[in-house]
Amino acid sequence: MTHPDKFWKFFWAAVGAAFLLYVIAIGVLTYLYNPIRTAGAAAVGIEYNASKDPFASTTKTQSDRPSFTGDYFYQESLPLAFADWSWGANVDWNSTEQAYEGSHSFKVQFLQQWSGVRVDASDIDVSAYQGLSLAVYPDQNVGNLYISLYDTFGNTLGRQSIGWYTASSTLTAGAWNVATIPLQNLVPDGQAIRPITGFSISSDNPGTIYVDDVKLETTAAAHDRWVEPPPPTPVAAAPVVPIALPYTLALTPDSVGDWYKEFGRFDLTQNGVSAGPVPNTTNGSMAYLSGGKDWKDYRVDATLYWGPVDTFSLLVRFADDADFISCAFSRYGQFVQMYEVQNGKSTLLGTSPNLPIRAYEPWKDAKHGASVQGNVANCYQDGNKVLSETIPDISPTGTAGIETWSTNSLAPPHTLEALTVTPL
Repeated sequence: MTHPDKFWKFFWAAVGAAFLLYVIAIGVLTYLYNPIRTAGAAAVGIEYNASKDPFASTTKTQSDRPSFTGDYFYQESLPLAFADWSWGANVDWNSTEQAYEGSHSFKVQFLQQWSGVRVDASDIDVSAYQGLSLAVYPDQNVGNLYISLYDTFGNTLGRQSIGWYTASSTLTAGAWNVATIPLQNLVPDGQAIRPITGFSISSDNPGTIYVDDVKLETTAAAHDRWVEPPPPTPVAAAPVVPIALPYTLALTPDSVGDWYKEFGRFDLTQNGVSAGPVPNTTNGSMAYLSGGKDWKDYRVDATLYWGPVDTFSLLVRFADDADFISCAFSRYGQFVQMYEVQNGKSTLLGTSPNLPIRAYEPWKDAKHGASVQGNVANCYQDGNKVLSETIPDISPTGTAGIETWSTNSLAPPHTLEALTVTPL
């Protein structure tokens, strides 16, 4: 009678052990390889890896483009190696309206001041070349044009006047102008030629151009480097006339003239007021409304067309350049910070979380605001209050101002399209 009892005891023990091993194996396989989550990741073109952000692993990026080969950056068409990174411009890469050679050129319509056509690729070794040549056909509105190269990190290496390198040292409207620029002149003075990731052609004025035969040259005659002209000498400020609230910035010379420029650009243009750095001179700008020094409680609302400049700030209770409150907006308003500047010392008062911005063209008609009432200052994004701080030692009066800042002195400016100040 004892043998059958031992048999069943061993039988059920074996079955239990097998079942336990089965459960453990399923658990291990589920942890190491989950077909559901792996399939879900694969559905958007990524490879699942639990140790890192899946969208940072194998998503398709610009680096998946073929490497650039040959001498021509443009000949009849744009090489597949390049992506279009233009700003403030419409580009037709296969225009048949004008051609220097062959049947095609690329047509650029600059829609506003300081706009440009830009192409980007993976690193291009240009060490075997001495120059860059191109043919340009501008209309009468454009004036001068500027060409820039970009390094591995997408930073501009400076800009050079295209007209400076033509036979007549200027661009002739309504005709093809050929320029050959030594590569050494397209990098900062005294620095060696390095790999590039593309080029841009920009304009200070709206207008239309055609460009053809953009080519790397193995030989190029030495040429004097073009130098940015110095900024105009400031004129003596007129007596300040107090301005009452509410206030609206009109896009007229008289209205813009009521603003005092501490440094940088605050210039009336066809599309608004350009606010940003002066190339090779400043990394930003600051301007304020001279007649508002006695304002107390008010709100400032601005509509902006963002340029490549890193930040845009609205200033309230501005007593002078060493005493004011700032709402600083970055990435089209995705990130907002409030600062107090007192006796020239800047203190960070608060930071917003990452804020939602429009997925499509967030740089257009961006809405930013700032207010001050008593000792409370607020920052607004798209009309919504995103930061509020109580500041005990805030100046009781002060005007409104604007400040910009960029790591790149050559970055095209923001365009201030509208600004209003309303009393509270």
